[in-house]
Amino acid sequence: LDQMTTDDPRLAYIPKFMVQGWDPKTDFRLKDRTPAAWALAKTDPARQKTVLYVTAEVVRMIAILCQPVMPDAMAKLLDSLGVAADERSFASLATRIKAGTALPAPVGVFPRYVEPKAD
Repeated sequence: LDQMTTDDPRLAYIPKFMVQGWDPKTDFRLKDRTPAAWALAKTDPARQKTVLYVTAEVVRMIAILCQPVMPDAMAKLLDSLGVAADERSFASLATRIKAGTALPAPVGVFPRYVEPKAD
């Protein structure tokens, strides 16, 4: 993002990432790859912290990559992960969240969908 322009070749990877990330046929889903963090709270608290940290890191990277197509939503998501405004560029993908970072109170990123009532 930084000084990226619309003709920047790095932007070509974003649509492919977006499609693969949300395509149900891909093996990209976190819930299938990580144990339930809440179940680890009693049995292995250290592992629970690792699972939560890795999940936060993956979400951070996805949010950075999705900024060009969902800037407002990804800003809220990055805010909720405690990522500073100057650490949200593609160049910052390798800069990890510092372990033990205090997170702000969670806020909704997307509006809740309410099924319309049938008349």
